[in-house]
Amino acid sequence: MFLETKWFGSFLIDEEMRIEEKRLFPQETIEKKLRAILNGEILDEELELTDRERIGVRDRRLLSLKNAELTSFQIEIRGEDYGYSQQLLRDAMVLIAEDKIKNFVEMDLIENVHLLEHLESFKVRIDKEKDLVKEVEKSIVTTRKNIETWMGENSPNLKEVLGPILGARMITKAGSLEKLAKMNTSTIQVLGSEKSLFKHPAKPPKHGLLYQHPSVRRSPDRGKAAKTLAKEVALASRRDFFL
Repeated sequence: MFLETKWFGSFLIDEEMRIEEKRLFPQETIEKKLRAILNGEILDEELELTDRERIGVRDRRLLSLKNAELTSFQIEIRGEDYGYSQQLLRDAMVLIAEDKIKNFVEMDLIENVHLLEHLESFKVRIDKEKDLVKEVEKSIVTTRKNIETWMGENSPNLKEVLGPILGARMITKAGSLEKLAKMNTSTIQVLGSEKSLFKHPAKPPKHGLLYQHPSVRRSPDRGKAAKTLAKEVALASRRDFFL
């Protein structure tokens, strides 16, 4: 027996290249199924069809299935024969491509944030070398502009709440805007305080990166101020990502 997965379903095929069983994907799940396949995941439909002593596959992704063997076979299975139009595939791939572009852009933001931190640290170390300091300062200005541009285009609400640099640092620490948007307020409040938590486990920190914001740093009750600001950050990041 052979297992073949297309963008619209999984098929169990006999030695005569006839479809013995099939599991068609609900049309509203096509994008989700394609994402899983592209990420190298095994689908539930594939597991349902492979309760066999031996199964031939030609997709290396499927080799993690029990008793799967890499083999070669030829069969044509068309989505149109089962009511799946090519437009469904195109729509799903467009959404996936847009997400990949967005993730690539976010990586560019994260790289700029790390670069800014390195440049600022380097500037402190070479304080007496004026010519070199000037060059580093130019790089810092350019990097800040890159960050400000990204924040203005992709996270304007968070930029308004925290400013572009601190907002970008929060996204970087979280790992992505999506991850920040899905965090609860208490996690956002202490994001960036991991080292402090490790050093003083009996006394949990009241704030992390948010301490850099004037409303927290200048407050007589920094914990309360950080909690209030964290709520604003949560709302702003969710607007930026989900709306």
